[in-house]
Amino acid sequence: MAAHLQTGEPAAMTEVDQWLRNHGVRTVNWPDAFAACTHLLIHANEVPDLVLIGLEWLPTDEVDIARYIRETWPGVGMVLYGAATEKTVLDSDARMIRCSTIEALQEVLRRRPDALQEELSAGAPQTLRMGDRVAVHPRDEQEGIRPRDERQQKLPSANLSREEWEALLTDPDREESSE
Repeated sequence: MAAHLQTGEPAAMTEVDQWLRNHGVRTVNWPDAFAACTHLLIHANEVPDLVLIGLEWLPTDEVDIARYIRETWPGVGMVLYGAATEKTVLDSDARMIRCSTIEALQEVLRRRPDALQEELSAGAPQTLRMGDRVAVHPRDEQEGIRPRDERQQKLPSANLSREEWEALLTDPDREESSE
């Protein structure tokens, strides 16, 4: 399964969606950071194999969603794409690729999703260069990479408990009609 935050340039988002569809990858699409955050709160234990984040149309005050995804799913492979990839404050690691050009994204999308996910989760050294515009960051040896089944599954940090968030997100009219 993949998760795609669809806040990139339309042409790039179309390429990502087509790539996922062509490879038959079940995908959860988030139209904005709010939808992504809501999904993380409700489905924190449903870890995708890969997260793709378009940053071009993501408002500056919402770029922390990438950090929040990393906190929620610490071992998931991430592809950040769009010219605005430098605006994230998320530390880079071997489980992340930043593609600042459409050409760099197309290079990443030449791989099969399962092969890309495996490379990212294993922290395999990667080299992807399209001039000086693309940086693929080397493995962070101090943090290390754990196999998928040993990843810590922690709930997102929030002031409300998971139960409180679920209660807030539940439609009260739906509950009343089922009684």
